[in-house]
Amino acid sequence: MGRVFRQLIYIPHCIEVDGQIIKIFDPTVHTPVASESESQGGGDPVSVLKRRDDPRWVRCRRPIITVGGELTLDMLDLDFDPISKYYEAPVQVKATGGVFHIDDFGRQLVQPKELLNRWIVPLEKRVDFLTVHTGKKFDMPFDELVIFSTNIRRTN
Repeated sequence: MGRVFRQLIYIPHCIEVDGQIIKIFDPTVHTPVASESESQGGGDPVSVLKRRDDPRWVRCRRPIITVGGELTLDMLDLDFDPISKYYEAPVQVKATGGVFHIDDFGRQLVQPKELLNRWIVPLEKRVDFLTVHTGKKFDMPFDELVIFSTNIRRTN
């Protein structure tokens, strides 16, 4: 289903919030695509007068992220690396502009009700709220196709 979306998008390498760096581009999730001028050897000499691609953004195919039974509530929050002193964006942020597939829904270590409660606002308002260790809360776009799949039988 994720391959239906053919348009390319731009993913920022990182963002800054309250003096904290949050890494968003992830080469294990995002597939870069060379721009027209890069794929043609840099373009014509006049191209220096044209707007160049902003190196802070990476032109990519839309991401397709699948998580399963390993999904925990902690995976939906920022992950701070004390050695490099930056945050890693959570999976739902990395899926922005693409597809976020929650496979085996109901088999996660977290209860389905807790998971849905965590996402009720992002799914409805298309905005997620994250917090850095300084206590600063900020909003991030929640703009992806979310797919829940399960093979658990419904019981009455």
